[in-house]
Amino acid sequence: MDDYLPTDALVEILLRLPPFTRPRFRLVSRQWRDLIDDHTPDQTQTLSKPLVFLTRGHRTPDQPRSSAFVLDSDEPITNFTTTTSHRPIWTSRGNTSPVMIGSRNGILALLDETTGEITLTNPSTGETVSVPPPPPRCRSRRRGSMDVIINHAAIAFGFVPSTGRYKITHLHESDMAEVFECGGTARPPRGVTWRWAVVRAASTWTVAS
Repeated sequence: MDDYLPTDALVEILLRLPPFTRPRFRLVSRQWRDLIDDHTPDQTQTLSKPLVFLTRGHRTPDQPRSSAFVLDSDEPITNFTTTTSHRPIWTSRGNTSPVMIGSRNGILALLDETTGEITLTNPSTGETVSVPPPPPRCRSRRRGSMDVIINHAAIAFGFVPSTGRYKITHLHESDMAEVFECGGTARPPRGVTWRWAVVRAASTWTVAS
């Protein structure tokens, strides 16, 4: 590599890579691994601003049902309508009240428990992507005054640094799960659906690449 590209130029290129892609580029060679380790900050040591997600049961007509905020300071928050220590980055529209099932690399994963609809949204760009809900396998359950199709406690959103892909996992039972895999931009490839696979003798849903 030294014969084709100076080390300082290679370091400059590697520094411009999105942080979540660096683990994959560490696998190219020992030189790339050492350069990334020596010249880029440890992602486990970097501090990101806290994210707060609110779903309001009681609200005024001008308040959204769900909101996401970023905390800009350590000032204690007693009222999200008066404090200046936070800034809203996303609000729901209409009468929908989705809950957040995860956040990775600035992308929010939202679930409407009453319909099973899953949405990935990037507040920085305003882009929103709909993910098909898991195949129906059980009847909706009653929780309070709401019919729940998918419980938010049984579904999660994550990112796999080694592959650069996002995944949504839905647990049915102790030995069953559903997994939906998206690309590096969190946009599902066209035609992708939830599918069966067997992993360690457990029934699991996965998606074909």
